[in-house]
Parts: sequence; structure tokens; C-alpha cells
Amino acid sequence: MQSFQLVNGFIYLNNRLSLKGKIDRVSVIWNPSTGQQIPLPDLGVKNSHSKSFFGYDPIEKQFKVLCITSSKEHQVLTLGTGRKLSWRKIEYSYPHYPRKKSNGICINGVLYYRNTNAMIVRFDVRSEEFRFVEIKMYVEILSLINYKGKLGVLFPNTDLAQLWVLDDTNKVEWSKHNFVFPDTTFEAIRATDTGEMFCASSCWRDSLYVSYYDLEKESVKKVKIKGIEDKLSIGKHHANEFFIFPNHVENVMVL
Repeated sequence: MQSFQLVNGFIYLNNRLSLKGKIDRVSVIWNPSTGQQIPLPDLGVKNSHSKSFFGYDPIEKQFKVLCITSSKEHQVLTLGTGRKLSWRKIEYSYPHYPRKKSNGICINGVLYYRNTNAMIVRFDVRSEEFRFVEIKMYVEILSLINYKGKLGVLFPNTDLAQLWVLDDTNKVEWSKHNFVFPDTTFEAIRATDTGEMFCASSCWRDSLYVSYYDLEKESVKKVKIKGIEDKLSIGKHHANEFFIFPNHVENVMVL
């Protein structure tokens, strides 16, 4: 399984590969604007699964990777230090391990990801402190999104999806919205800076569409992406997974 994150123009890819008969993980930070690729060093923890998340502190202008092992050991890697990259252990008051299929999201210097219980973890990238947001709704969380600069949480609700928006992080106050998004799975939904929900979907292996849903107007528009048909279907090999990176901006910084 591959996990990914887009943060301030840089993309973090954590790919699970089968190499020489064994399962291994290859992690890399990639800047599509400059082409720079930074392979991350090995964690140095044997016989342990791990989950990693990518964050950015806009005050100190630092990128960091947070990694949590199945033994609940917490380590951080700071990028752009000018020194050899190395992991360091950090302190934590509440041992936890993220959900297996949880992709993190970084909003205004705070990393959010799902815990194995009914909580969302908040990790301050600058202070490296953890806080927890309880979800008082015992259903599966489908996805975490950035909704107009706030944390958005998608829940299934029969034929509808329900979006909770965290309006106040201190008082943990939510606003809630119901919507219908046709022709897609809710797990693939993301949001633009203007608050439109969108997703990508393929049709018959030779067409790619992007659908947008405006929560306020309750309207849907569908756009066909042209010029990439050869990338979607090449003999028996075709794209069966899409990585959606909303609100990408160019960043020429070199780490």
C-alpha cells in the first residue's frame, strides 16, 4: 500500500515494495517543480511496521516527517538542516498508533491523522507536541481533508456523505454538512481552496474525468482531462489508482 501527502509544493511518497523476496518500504520527498528527490534514511527499527506523515511549519519554514512504529516509538526527521538526515526520538505522553489506512494532512503547521480509536491526532510540527480530538460518532471515518483552511472529516451516511468541519480546535466545535457526490467513492474526495469538493475517476480505461461539487450551490460539474489517454491504457497495463493533489503550488526551494 502506498501513502502520499502534498505539503507546500513537496510530495511525500511512502511505497510498500517487494524487493528480492522481502517486503520493504521506499520513502522519498519529491519536488515536482525542481525535480529534486530526497530519499529518506532507514528508520533503523527491525521487525516493526511503521506509519509516517509529512508536515510543514510555516513560521520556522521547516519540513518534518513524523514516524510512529508498531511498538509506538515516535521519531522525527527534520529536512533542510544542511546536515546528514537522521531520525531522532521525541517524547510523548500518550502512546498511540495510527490507523493502517490513514493518510495524514497538514493544515497551518498542524498534522492531523486518525488514531486506532475514535480520535484524531493533532501534531504541532513546530513544538512537536501531540493533542487529541475525540470524535463522538461511532462510524468509520473515510477521509480527512483541508476545507477552507480547517480540518474536514468525511463520514459515510447511507447514500449521502457527511462533512464535519472543525471550526474551533480548543472547544472542539463542529459544523456539519450533508451532500451527494455521484460516480465516485467517498474515499477519493478532496477539497479546493474555495471549498469545492472534487475527485478524479476513469471511464473504460481511456478517459479521465474530474468532478466538482459546490456545497453552497449544491451543483456538480464534470470535466474531461484530455491528452493523457496513452497514460491510462497501455496494453494490459493501465492506471487503476489516482493520486489527487489539490491546491498544488510551485515551490523552488531546495532542501
